[in-house]
Amino acid sequence: MRVLRLGIDHATGKLLYPALEEQVLAQALRQGVARNLARLRSESEAVSQAVAFRGEVQPQPTVNLADPRAAGWTYLVAEDDPRRSEIASIMKPLALYRGMDDCDRPLVLAKNADWWIWQDDEYRGLDLQGRKVPHYVLIVGGPDLVPFGFQSALAVTASVGRVAFEDLESLQTYVDKVIRLETAPNPAPSREVLFFATDGGPYDPTHFSRRYMVEPLAEHVETKLACPVHKLLGPDATKERLLADLASRKPALVYTASHGLGPPQGDLVLQKLVTGALCCQPDRSVAIESWTITAADIPATGPFLEGAIFFQFACFGYGTPAISDYAHWLPESAGVSARLAEADILSALPQKLLANPRGPVAYVGHLDTAWLHGFGDPEEPYPLERWNARIFPFKAAVESFLRVRPPGLAMTPMNERFSTSNSQLTDLFDQLQAGRALMDNRLSARLSDAFIFRSDARNYMILGDPAARPRMPDP
Repeated sequence: MRVLRLGIDHATGKLLYPALEEQVLAQALRQGVARNLARLRSESEAVSQAVAFRGEVQPQPTVNLADPRAAGWTYLVAEDDPRRSEIASIMKPLALYRGMDDCDRPLVLAKNADWWIWQDDEYRGLDLQGRKVPHYVLIVGGPDLVPFGFQSALAVTASVGRVAFEDLESLQTYVDKVIRLETAPNPAPSREVLFFATDGGPYDPTHFSRRYMVEPLAEHVETKLACPVHKLLGPDATKERLLADLASRKPALVYTASHGLGPPQGDLVLQKLVTGALCCQPDRSVAIESWTITAADIPATGPFLEGAIFFQFACFGYGTPAISDYAHWLPESAGVSARLAEADILSALPQKLLANPRGPVAYVGHLDTAWLHGFGDPEEPYPLERWNARIFPFKAAVESFLRVRPPGLAMTPMNERFSTSNSQLTDLFDQLQAGRALMDNRLSARLSDAFIFRSDARNYMILGDPAARPRMPDP
């Protein structure tokens, strides 16, 4: 069986990664056992502790997790962020609005801190200090100050989002927007979902994401949830039509499935501008700019998805790590480059969306490479049913958004998937190390599947306040 990954090469406009043979991938993973088993076991134990803590907090009947004031809300800054005092001033109105216990005492991450020890001492340890442990945590700062890995680690325990802009004026704009939209007498969006999915043909990963993800989701929203749907699929999923609809319609949720643009060769400035661009239905007879949507295509002001949630299924949509999350497992011969970019990059497209004062309140996207294993069963690539059980976190997220629940709660099933698959991967490696299992075809499939499933789930992240409630008119 071949393993498919999403992503478009900036230079050629073709698929960024070749398909991997499952046996080759499994063999490469097994070779990485000696290098990574201790790290994986340590992470698995830490994740289990974090999940246990989340489980202790969530079942309490007196706590409404959909209410940030009841569940607790705070923000986090890096200890060495030179703009900490200015950030505190900008964030104070939102902290007061969210009911933060002490608006002058945000969480602080020290440079080179052990992420899991930090959670025990500085986050869960708040309870021992007689302070409330907040369920919602908004990171303020880019990955140069607060690493991507820390965000995914904390998301196992809490509902986590991030805001990071090139200037503090944009941060102020975002804070003002969230408060204004949530306190307005009427919701800004309409009760509608816009679904967008490209299709590159039966040998392209987007064929499967259109057919077995977006089409069933759209049908479910329209028929089971009784919510109006607008679709741009296959040949209709062009740059012109999507931009026109985003500007003229007012959907409460936009859900896209496509390739994302891989980091181009060149300096960091170019990589920041275009990496993670949304790839529309391709026309390779013209320049790649003609069928990709970058931050330059998003208006800085004026109504553009005001108050909406934007969910992008694509490679690099959220951001790109300088070193791929898969680099320490796979050799370059397996088709994965060790270094993706000159530095960790937060994609410019979602930043531009959130910086618009009349734009969305939150964005959900994928860090690093996205895999079809995240929603499709590799053992049954052409299922008889419209979808299989792996679609559950995506389906649950869409349902949660349409029930006007915060994005932090909407992504809880995806965070739980990471923790459970992490344990499964550890168990498989233990079997191999102990010699209790031979590397046969069946185990190869399980090993490859568990690795991709786990790594893919950890990389879905929220840009924006994880407590930002998407409002829409009552049906």
